[in-house]
Amino acid sequence: MKKNQFFWAIPAAAALLVLSCKKDDSKKELASGIIKENMDTLVKPGDDFDAYVNGAWLKKNEIPADKSSYGVDGILDDEAQANVRKIIEDAAKKNASEGSNDQKIGDFYNSYIDQKTRDAKGLEPIQPELQKVLAIKTYEDLYAYFGYANAHGTMSPFSLSVMEDLKDPNTHMVMTWQGGLGLPEREYYLLQDTHSKEIRSKYEAHIASVLSLAAIPDASAKAKS
Repeated sequence: MKKNQFFWAIPAAAALLVLSCKKDDSKKELASGIIKENMDTLVKPGDDFDAYVNGAWLKKNEIPADKSSYGVDGILDDEAQANVRKIIEDAAKKNASEGSNDQKIGDFYNSYIDQKTRDAKGLEPIQPELQKVLAIKTYEDLYAYFGYANAHGTMSPFSLSVMEDLKDPNTHMVMTWQGGLGLPEREYYLLQDTHSKEIRSKYEAHIASVLSLAAIPDASAKAKS
């Protein structure tokens, strides 16, 4: 046993000797983690600390018109979406072998961008789903549709999923949460300033347009209600 320990000690000692003789010529500058380029030092921190810390970044990074907020997470998500799109488009351009993943991805994507065929089919492919919604007459019908929607990946006002129990990782629990609003926040529906009213007006027009495309009668009135 002692003999084995001795032989193991030889390479260990050699390694320590090499490390002790090696010089670290690289000089590392200390950093605080604060990105001064993002700060607006013209603002007094006592007046508006948020503007003082983030002012320059906010001026360079406007919130896109199609988003309610924007930050590092949103930027990374946009980059990821762009990368995934490139992978899909590259797969669609290939003359991939039958049954390969590239062929399946390419066919699926090409069917998605075939606007001419989609326009020709109109509402026909989604009529069964629309009929399920139009058939809702009672609360019981509504509950049943919520269950159907969650099981088939369709949006509903309340979502359900199964996840690890928050208090016991060895078991699972049912999680439910509100599916969200059409506009980003509750205040968008209540504020009476000019900008908020303009947003609501455009939102109602959008809802009316969607209902009209789905051949729902009285689309404008239903969008307001």
